[in-house]
Amino acid sequence: MATEASKTKVEEQVTETVEKMGKTVENVLDRIVENQTRLAEAAASARDRSRRVSDEYVKSLATAQSDASKLAKQMAGSPTAYNSNIQALVESTTAAQTRAMEMTKLFYREQAEATAEFQQLVAPLFESNKGFEMLSKNFRSFLDKTA
Repeated sequence: MATEASKTKVEEQVTETVEKMGKTVENVLDRIVENQTRLAEAAASARDRSRRVSDEYVKSLATAQSDASKLAKQMAGSPTAYNSNIQALVESTTAAQTRAMEMTKLFYREQAEATAEFQQLVAPLFESNKGFEMLSKNFRSFLDKTA
């Protein structure tokens, strides 16, 4: 009788442990699906960020080329107008510095946003591993009891 009662108790513990393991696996798989969704969203965000930076860079480059051509044309048209040529050169240089500063600000902003998004993406990935730790402990305790 005592052996049958202890056998029933062990069976109940095994059933309980298996159910807990099943729920743990289910929770881990749910987190994996959530993380896959977040990864897809992060990839889309990174693509958009890359497009914004590339578009702004190409726009800045085109503006710089246009300004250089205008400056060269002005200086070639009046090579002896030193005062106006120097003024045009200073204005062109100032505009180039302004564009460079705007690009630097854009890079900084985008990098800060990318870092924040990466942290939000990675944090749940570490959370999902916690389920495996619990599953491993449950499985070890199950093996110890049945051995």
